[in-house]
Amino acid sequence: MRVLLVHHGRLPSSGSPVTGGARRAAVHRDALSGAGHEVRTLARAQDQEDGFRSPGHLRRLADAWAPDWILCVAPEEAPALAPVAPLVVDLYAPRALEAAFEGLQAEEAARTLAAVESADEVLFSNPRQRWYGTALLGLAGWDLSQAAGRLVPLAALPVAPSRADRPRFVMGGNPWPWLDPSDTIRRVVHALGDRGDVVTMGLPTVEGAISRPFGTLEAWLDLLATATVALDRYAPNPERALAMSFRQMDYLGAGLPLISDPDTPLADGIRTDNAGWVDERLEDAVEAALATPRDSRRLAARFAPSVTEAELLAWRSEEHTSELQSQFRISYA
Repeated sequence: MRVLLVHHGRLPSSGSPVTGGARRAAVHRDALSGAGHEVRTLARAQDQEDGFRSPGHLRRLADAWAPDWILCVAPEEAPALAPVAPLVVDLYAPRALEAAFEGLQAEEAARTLAAVESADEVLFSNPRQRWYGTALLGLAGWDLSQAAGRLVPLAALPVAPSRADRPRFVMGGNPWPWLDPSDTIRRVVHALGDRGDVVTMGLPTVEGAISRPFGTLEAWLDLLATATVALDRYAPNPERALAMSFRQMDYLGAGLPLISDPDTPLADGIRTDNAGWVDERLEDAVEAALATPRDSRRLAARFAPSVTEAELLAWRSEEHTSELQSQFRISYA
């Protein structure tokens, strides 16, 4: 089948920065192509040479390609795509919640609701986020008498390790306004002393830590390959308790044990698979990590693309998609 995949950002390529949305889109593209579907990716003109310049232009490009269905990883673009073909909207990040930390809550709430109203199906990246999104679906008129939306977790892609001789605790990612890592970095620097290094990438400089600017995805993954432990503990807030992140998936892909928070969507998996430390005091977790190494390979296997993309591939089964297309033609005749 012909699938149009709409996203923001440049798809991952050697030597270029990459956004989370583009990484999510690339995993979807590979899974759908691997299942035998013809996939066309379409991004904004600023991200792609033949990309779209406006909602109207996006609609025309989509119409011209005539897809059997559309997967939209940039929810704000969904209303322009709704009249074209059956539409799946990927709500992998709780943007309405994130926007509260950026002073944009009202605007983003309206965009998210418009996206949900436009969708024939929606995707969530973890069960907690699905419950959060259920209220939005209800406001948009979805039938909530049965489970709505599909769970398609973020994927952990494998990173070949080349561990450093000296213990190295890493922390990185975009310095989003809803994440405050400063207390964690300071305390781990103090707890380690001269027994190891704390290396951060893309985060504000903290005395005693080795700070690197965030550049390419390759540089980030190269750092993780040399690391011993991933630091994933932040000042608590509602976003932290709800969302999973690409940096967590990168830590898992590198096999790193995580020192993380006890109330996150990933915490139970870390406990069950002995993939790090979530309940200990931070300083005690550092000591445990130095004394008894752990890894996250077993937990990472749960987030392999073949596992995470299964629900998306199931949605577009021939029987289900044919039924939806028939309903769609009636609706838009």
